[in-house]
Amino acid sequence: MKAAFLVFAVLFVGGCASGAASRNMVPKDLAVANIHPYSVLVKVDGGRETSAVGTSQISSPEFQAAIVDSLTTYGMFKAVLTEGITDYKLEAAILNLQQPLFGFDVTVTIETAWKLTDLKDGRAVISENFINSYTATTGDAFAGVTRLRLATEGAARENIRDALKKISGIKF
Repeated sequence: MKAAFLVFAVLFVGGCASGAASRNMVPKDLAVANIHPYSVLVKVDGGRETSAVGTSQISSPEFQAAIVDSLTTYGMFKAVLTEGITDYKLEAAILNLQQPLFGFDVTVTIETAWKLTDLKDGRAVISENFINSYTATTGDAFAGVTRLRLATEGAARENIRDALKKISGIKF
């Protein structure tokens, strides 16, 4: 009975956790250096689903959707697919997501590995890890679970921005 009350109290006071949404991980005003006249296949690994009583996580499908939306929004490749035959393959893996348990200012750090492969010859065009952080404050959201989600989405958004900025700088 005490355990049930404790779970109820935590959910009532803290709210239910929700996972990071792809639309909130798409960078705003990304400066693209080069538009690539090729098709790219996007694959993501390492994400985790969010449970109602857990902390906000980034699922692989949401991270993949954010990358696809970002590439499409900024027109970085002629075509962006999640299956099929393409010229290049872009793989992104979430390696580490560091989140605090609580706090007024919530800083989340994400580490990802990105690899862009030319599928004609199997050569890696880029293979690099990116580490980014983002802080959400009580001014962004009063509820701690919401601040955590905002910080998680912000860290992922900055991570996608840095990786795509690097990829857009490549001349094929």
